[in-house]
Amino acid sequence: MSGKRPGVGIAVVASAVLVLSLVPAAPAVAGFKTGKYAGTTTQGHSINFKVTDLMVKRLTFTIEVACDDGTNVPLETTKPAKAPISDRGRFSALFTGDITAEVTGKVKRRHAAGKIETSGVLRETGAMCSGTSDWTADNQK
Repeated sequence: MSGKRPGVGIAVVASAVLVLSLVPAAPAVAGFKTGKYAGTTTQGHSINFKVTDLMVKRLTFTIEVACDDGTNVPLETTKPAKAPISDRGRFSALFTGDITAEVTGKVKRRHAAGKIETSGVLRETGAMCSGTSDWTADNQK
């Protein structure tokens, strides 16, 4: 029998580690709008962040992670991340903990899209867990 276990969840507690060292874009060349972005994953959970000329900041998300013992557990960030953004609007941030999550994305004009990929071991049971979800977000003006 699979499903969620009541009261069980995973929190990504470590600060985000920058995955890519990107050269920041000159503000005049960037093809994206700065400001707050909000959206959802293909699982129906939230993703939120702020885009500046040089960085993606305050990146937070929630995703369901499937484990090999048949359970699904929610993974949510407890500390927001930041990551440099390229002149083409690409960024990547790595969240570490029992379950590691990499968030990659691209911002173009007023829209952003990307993927969240997770993997790790559930500490309570030793079950291997992983999950992938696409996401989209729009500038909130």
